[in-house]
Amino acid sequence: MNCPNHLYWNCASGIFNKIDIIKMKVNEHLPEIFYIAESDLNKKINIEMLNSKNYNFTTSLTIKDERKSRICAFYKNNWAINETFMTNDDEIIIFEKGNDTSIGIYRPFKLLQGETATTNLLRLLLSLQNYLDKNKEKNVTITRDFNIDYLKIQPIHKKKHYRNTFGLPNKK
Repeated sequence: MNCPNHLYWNCASGIFNKIDIIKMKVNEHLPEIFYIAESDLNKKINIEMLNSKNYNFTTSLTIKDERKSRICAFYKNNWAINETFMTNDDEIIIFEKGNDTSIGIYRPFKLLQGETATTNLLRLLLSLQNYLDKNKEKNVTITRDFNIDYLKIQPIHKKKHYRNTFGLPNKK
């Protein structure tokens, strides 16, 4: 499998506050897809301003329900958006190119009415599982920000080491 060049960045405070940095990183790394979490886009914003000569631009479907899109992406035109498994409730963008799939996910802290952090994450993971079950032959890259406070995870063994999946220092 040839791994595609993808970037994922949580820009915190909205895309327009950091658009110059984003454009610099795109030019520096020339990614096939550049996901931007916490983009904070809504229908009132003219996203035409984000168009680029070499990239297309898209947002999650949550923007359609008079809410914000918390994830967006710049992508090269050889990738196609697959909206079949994208919903108005989830901050997910799915791209496909041949046998490759790229999925960008942002799970916001603000949950849907009636959801807990656990039920929200489980719903999101089940949606992903549904996609993966129907696309077993594809090479799938998942980039994400699940907004999980890993320092609050229960210890995983008696020495009280915490999960260290993202380079966090172990607590003792």
